[in-house]
Amino acid sequence: MSLLWGDKMANIIIQAVKSLTVTNKYPDKSLNEGIITIGSDNKNNYYSYLFFDVSSIPSNIVIYSAELVLFKTNHFFNNIEQKLSISPLIDYFSTHTTYNNAPNYDHYSTINFYPLTSKVAVTINVTNMVSAWIKNRPSNKGVIIYGRSKGTIVNFGSVKNDDTYLIPFIKVHYEHLSPNKYNKKLCRPDNDKNCDEECI
Repeated sequence: MSLLWGDKMANIIIQAVKSLTVTNKYPDKSLNEGIITIGSDNKNNYYSYLFFDVSSIPSNIVIYSAELVLFKTNHFFNNIEQKLSISPLIDYFSTHTTYNNAPNYDHYSTINFYPLTSKVAVTINVTNMVSAWIKNRPSNKGVIIYGRSKGTIVNFGSVKNDDTYLIPFIKVHYEHLSPNKYNKKLCRPDNDKNCDEECI
């Protein structure tokens, strides 16, 4: 079936429903608090996980953009040399996830961003990642956020934060697809009018 662009442009906000931090400082437990922590203090590494339930996004759409918004709770200054990374998870995480049993992630689908700005929020383009989740919903197991720079620790609001305005979310801008209603006709390359082959 042929498809045309529909006239229904829409935005949807999807808040994170799970968040977690793990660190080699406490290798056998997780941190499930009001913030998630990412980075390294030169001694300990911190990784964080987020999960977004995308089941509310329709299937018959094209995504124009998807942005992950993280609200900072520290480090409001400009340092474009310090970066963090996001990758989609291959395995699920839970409250039993620790540094020692951390889930695997896709090392080839990495999005880098620079969190140390004067703005209160960081916005990251995750369009390709969300589009992949919509095409294959079981592949959505969440994301890992991590840093490779030493001496940089960044905190963002988590699902557990008392201030609901600090909870991470994804904003998706999309358009519905609608079927192209075409007229059927009968044809054939040799112009045989008795042919019953459908031509589109």
